[in-house]
Amino acid sequence: MRKMRLLAVAVIAAFGITAVAYAQSSGNTYEVDGKTSIRGGTTKKPKPAGLSFTFSLAANGNVPQVVKTYEIKVEGGKVNTDILPACTPAKMDAAQSDSVCPSKAKIGTGELTALVGTAGTPESSATPCTLPFQIYNAGHNKAALWIKAGPPQCIAAVAQSVPATWTKSGTTAGLKFTVPDGLRHQLGLDLPVVKASATLKKITGKLGKGKKAKKVGYLESTGCKDKKRDFSVVFTTEDGQSQTVKKTLSYC
Repeated sequence: MRKMRLLAVAVIAAFGITAVAYAQSSGNTYEVDGKTSIRGGTTKKPKPAGLSFTFSLAANGNVPQVVKTYEIKVEGGKVNTDILPACTPAKMDAAQSDSVCPSKAKIGTGELTALVGTAGTPESSATPCTLPFQIYNAGHNKAALWIKAGPPQCIAAVAQSVPATWTKSGTTAGLKFTVPDGLRHQLGLDLPVVKASATLKKITGKLGKGKKAKKVGYLESTGCKDKKRDFSVVFTTEDGQSQTVKKTLSYC
């Protein structure tokens, strides 16, 4: 039985300093925060990196509108998914467990808090649900989030994957995912995620075969032309309203 979930994690590389940004859309107020200890790197000599990331949203004391799609973008970021084994969302869902995944496919962990209630009503009338999750490499330019929890942390049993896609536009890398409708609503109630945190490990591996194989990072920093790194998250609610929360770091 599946009830409740949603994930927004975001993942890539702010590769530098803590980033905090705020914005509003559909009555929602968003805050994003991310950091790593890695700075520098170039497209020819990228630096392997890890990432810690958090986000939260609120709506002036009410249950927020549900966010349907998340897209995280980081300037000067690169992802090498082919250096690790994969574990697909379908495989986890079929087994109702991530125990079927290779241990080396795991790239991070996190936790989110969702509210079980009705958007626009007082937050005090909703029930919080704490949901830990694991993040897996899911194959070429793919990732997967596995969420599992139950009472007493959550009022309902949860065991579900969320598919995600790594994207690239110029020197900007990103992660995009749309949460299925069945994970945004259950039993006539809304399930907005109001807080999430994630950590992606600094992982290295070999890209290529034989003598041509080279050591690379799963996540890498490739530097920024203006020595400043643009980091943004696009939140899109179910009514189609999008808001970009952007932070430009003072160095890259």
